[in-house]
Amino acid sequence: MAIYALVFEITVPQSAVQWLAVGVTLVLSWLVSFSWRFLVNLTAFWTPNALGIIRFAFILSWFMSGFLMPLRLFPDWFITLCYLTPFPYTVNAIIEVYLGIASADQLFYLMLGQITWIIILVVAGQIALRAGIRHLVIQGG
Repeated sequence: MAIYALVFEITVPQSAVQWLAVGVTLVLSWLVSFSWRFLVNLTAFWTPNALGIIRFAFILSWFMSGFLMPLRLFPDWFITLCYLTPFPYTVNAIIEVYLGIASADQLFYLMLGQITWIIILVVAGQIALRAGIRHLVIQGG
């Protein structure tokens, strides 16, 4: 990091409030990410090899979350489309809060979006888990 700092200016949050917002956003984004991954991995109940589905889902989430390239570099219509999914509420949300790009209003809506997606994904995960357990057949046990 020290070598990086010699070449580039390192940006860190400037206030305790911003650090708190980063912490809250980080926890919420982890919950969104975990809920999404849990839901995707539940596809293993219905297919003998879920690896292809899981890989496709993760590549899609990496692309639409800003993990591979910042969302701000995409056209507005694509950013709008991304925000209809849970993906930007993982990586992109943390980056915007950490860098101070998100205003107070945007921060409120980012956290509200994260909480909304957590609820949606957890409920969907519970429904899929119950359906998967009913579908599960174990041989020899």
